[in-house]
Amino acid sequence: MNEPIDRFYASNLNRFLNKPHDHLVVDPNNSELVERHVASLIDETNGALSADDEPILGRALFDAAKNTKKARVARSTSRLFRYQPPQIKLTQQLRGDIGESYDLVLQHRIDSGRRQAAKIGSISDYRMFREAYVGSIFPFAGELYRVHSHQEGEIVLHELQPKLRHMTTSPSFYDSYNISEVFSSQIFGSTANIHYGLLNIHTHFRGYKLIDTQTGGEGIMSGNPSWYTHSNRHAFWIEVQSSHAVDAQGLVGLENLLRVGAMFVIPTDRFDASTLSIRGDMIICYYENYTGGIGVAKQLLNVWRLALNEGIRIADNCSCRRGCPNCIEPPKAYRNTDIDKIDKNLGINLARKILVASRTQ
Repeated sequence: MNEPIDRFYASNLNRFLNKPHDHLVVDPNNSELVERHVASLIDETNGALSADDEPILGRALFDAAKNTKKARVARSTSRLFRYQPPQIKLTQQLRGDIGESYDLVLQHRIDSGRRQAAKIGSISDYRMFREAYVGSIFPFAGELYRVHSHQEGEIVLHELQPKLRHMTTSPSFYDSYNISEVFSSQIFGSTANIHYGLLNIHTHFRGYKLIDTQTGGEGIMSGNPSWYTHSNRHAFWIEVQSSHAVDAQGLVGLENLLRVGAMFVIPTDRFDASTLSIRGDMIICYYENYTGGIGVAKQLLNVWRLALNEGIRIADNCSCRRGCPNCIEPPKAYRNTDIDKIDKNLGINLARKILVASRTQ
């Protein structure tokens, strides 16, 4: 695909062909995943587990299966009443957290102001928050619609008026966080602190502007402010101990060096984790996109120096002066950070400063 990591490997084939084998990252103690799988385990084994099964299943899943009476009852009644087996529901959840699903309902105007409704699809609650906020011009299946309202379990769409065909809506978001729990920390004096734990990530919607794509003109901010919270996300974060303005300017660069570098040292899909930087608190976060954790953030705690060095190497070897999509492209997120506002050199300097401090402690 035409993505930065793919373009990088296409231009550096030896890095791909000679790279060491990946060390797989798994977390069999994820309570959220254990809860999803335990009913299927009991259904498939009839609840007949022995001590020999524990090393295969892991302690968390084994204990949950031995202690879950509800699942045994569900299995016995499923045959009597022909309920769907638990595996059916599980397969719908294997791709991670999609949140609630909302129906997209298109209301057609027919006559005398009356409208006829028809379901045309569905999207997750997170996509509704990000893209289908009330008032947005929302693309779906090759067509453009205007989001009229949110109802219970539904997003009501109207056909886009001809006069708005050359218009688009541009939302404004910002991120905040709070720490739920810290599992481990590394302190490097007056330079930086490294942490691994649980974060609550809050994404705030300020509103949107209606933009004319023909003239470039834009309207005033509209819409009702709201927020969306990802609770208890396993995260790795760097707390920079500095009040220097130059370090603050390099914070977003540092965030992206870590994000890009991590893809080359941890075997994870590029969409398994997200990053953010909070300039006011001088903190960058690398957090997992799945409730309960899959082990990526925990692994990054052990290899964060390698990840930063890899990010530095990629940015250093790129011919661009300040940063470009081939070396330090911002993540695919709904944030107001443009590539021309990121200075890779300030990010590299800040990363090297942290690495030097970590070696001297």
